[in-house]
Amino acid sequence: MDLLTIRHEDFTMYVECSKFEGIWNKAQGNVGEENLLSTYTWSDGVEAVERNGEPIVKGEKAPAVFFDNAEYPIWVDFNKEVTHAQFGSMLQSDNERFTFRKSTLAGFINYGND
Repeated sequence: MDLLTIRHEDFTMYVECSKFEGIWNKAQGNVGEENLLSTYTWSDGVEAVERNGEPIVKGEKAPAVFFDNAEYPIWVDFNKEVTHAQFGSMLQSDNERFTFRKSTLAGFINYGND
């Protein structure tokens, strides 16, 4: 199941985390669910954002998605013909974890508890 889905007018991005339930339960036990909320915003062109299939409303608090030292596989499927795409992080090690092939950019991120 997709942890996070972002539907944009140009692409759809899917984020997974196979260990997310365990990570969430551990964090919830450590700090409480009320402290695991974030406020999400996004740029123009985003049509929908979902966490575990439930909509996230722009500017309203919703449960956290990214935390802990875990790998988050990411797929970006482009709606239009794209011949080249790359992940744009300030950290070169993040960029090296992504590859582009046949209108899909794929890779993973790991925040390493940051």
